[in-house]
Amino acid sequence: MENRFLYEWDAEKQEVNLAKHRMSLAEAWQVFESPEKLDEPSPRVTEPERRSAMAYVITAQAVCMLVYVIRGDAVRCISYRKASRREREEYREYIEENRPLYE
Repeated sequence: MENRFLYEWDAEKQEVNLAKHRMSLAEAWQVFESPEKLDEPSPRVTEPERRSAMAYVITAQAVCMLVYVIRGDAVRCISYRKASRREREEYREYIEENRPLYE
């Protein structure tokens, strides 16, 4: 599958993300481009442009969380990890409520 958007990230953030979460920011596009993603403002920051998204990622066989910022024509990936238990539950509820949209 070809990415529809341009993705970028900081090389140091990539190394930290790999070490901490064992997930590459280069694969985060799978969350951003998922038709079933849950996209909302990130609750941990005050910057209005920062967003978070969750979606099931087949290659990770898990619901994953992406924190990102849109900068110009690019999606700047900040963090990419497997979702926490609370986040997975939130995503499950979202999918159940919106299932008719995806069938």
